[in-house]
Amino acid sequence: MENFKSNYKSSDVRLVLLVNGYEADTAVTVRVRGEKEFHQELALGPGQTGTVEVTPCNEVTGSQLTTKTVTLSANKGVTVTSLSAKPLSADTAVVPPLCALGTTYYVFTPPTGAKEMLKEFGVVNAGTANRVTVRLSQAARFEGHLHPKGDTLTLSLAPYQSALIQSQNDLTGTKVEGSVPFALVSGHSCSMVRFKCNHVYEHLPPVGRWGTEYVAVPTTSQRKYDQLYVVASEPTMVRASTERAPRTLKEGEASWFKLSRDWPVVLSADKPIMVLHFSPGGKRSRNTGYDPFLTVLAPSPQFASSYVTQALHGFRNFLTVVARTGHTGRVLLDQREVGAAWKAVPNAEYSWAEVELGSEEGRHEVRAADNETIGVYVHGTANMNAYGSQGNAEGQQGSDDPCSLSQCGSLPHCARWNGSVCWAFGDPHYRTFDGVVYDFQGTCTYTFAKSCVRDPSLPAFSIHTRNDNRGSSRVSLTMMVTVEVYGHTITALKTELGRVR
Repeated sequence: MENFKSNYKSSDVRLVLLVNGYEADTAVTVRVRGEKEFHQELALGPGQTGTVEVTPCNEVTGSQLTTKTVTLSANKGVTVTSLSAKPLSADTAVVPPLCALGTTYYVFTPPTGAKEMLKEFGVVNAGTANRVTVRLSQAARFEGHLHPKGDTLTLSLAPYQSALIQSQNDLTGTKVEGSVPFALVSGHSCSMVRFKCNHVYEHLPPVGRWGTEYVAVPTTSQRKYDQLYVVASEPTMVRASTERAPRTLKEGEASWFKLSRDWPVVLSADKPIMVLHFSPGGKRSRNTGYDPFLTVLAPSPQFASSYVTQALHGFRNFLTVVARTGHTGRVLLDQREVGAAWKAVPNAEYSWAEVELGSEEGRHEVRAADNETIGVYVHGTANMNAYGSQGNAEGQQGSDDPCSLSQCGSLPHCARWNGSVCWAFGDPHYRTFDGVVYDFQGTCTYTFAKSCVRDPSLPAFSIHTRNDNRGSSRVSLTMMVTVEVYGHTITALKTELGRVR
């Protein structure tokens, strides 16, 4: 991806891979094939992070096909973060393993920046020939030709061949599909909002890895507000805990929500969505401030129990952790209890904490006891610079086919399931089995769901909820849930965190 402008001296360009090892005798090979050949070997052990500096000539600039595709292979499991850095312009992104790639993506590019700076995305092919179609949401230039809005590009990519597509227009909503799995990197050569501009980019998840539940927490670096961008792949209803009414998005449409400094946002949707945290940066004084950064958020059901993050030299580095409220005391940072005040996420079962990591480069490990899952993010700010990304989750995984998740070694068993889900949250919001979303403020005990017909292949069950007044006759809150199944009655109360009767 093109970072800022292409006319930098090679000594000012850093293309870095941070490779995290977990086991003894881990052998890593990093290679760039094609005209700009690059090759490096690494030996890693438990708790070690190796640094690979790819030669600067392998930065892809201009809207074109390229063979400058970096590949990494290892004999044992590793996780990887990439860093693209030039003076006063840097960002990081978690690099997904092959089993996390998919065949269908939607592009997101931050819409703000100077006219001469370009929105861009890269289609990165793996080791199999691929036929990729790109349905442009706006006009874009590729290999010297200007393609109008709505045009479809067809790319025949050889193994390890990639394509960079750039435009002065916002390319959000562009649909990219391949005949075999590939990676999609997306961002902005230099996005600018409140202070100076910064290169921002992320590896976007395929549609098969999107989710319906997200917890977004603010950064204390921000004095105003950050932005949450939500992208839909089909007609979708999205609810934010900070807004009374839901929003309806069309296929490929993006909508942003305000993420205020002290007020987290819980997002839910009736169809899977992609959510990105975009920090517009901030001005400290006339000549000081920090620049934008971009981070893909993980759906809360995809949280992991163990992460590795990397603080960068020259930045004020911060770690953000999201955990279930009853388990915050079991979260360890570098084998010690997280030394920060946990704050509750309103209308959710989660809490969050932000820890400052200092300004020196270093590896940090975050773990939750008893296989409890947490979300982990890292970001850093400096004068006229910034970066941000997810933490590297051990056993990171993903695929368009849910039953292929076990390729990444996390799931002991997988079975396909066709059905529907109903849910309730907040004060109170409901979604029925057939997808109808509504609010109901009654203050009695209600039947939430139950079996209606006798079927010997299914257990009889019933779920009842009790709603109480929330200080106003106009608003209620679910206070108790009772489940009856297999001859047992199970009751959970909102006031009894971590306990069931």
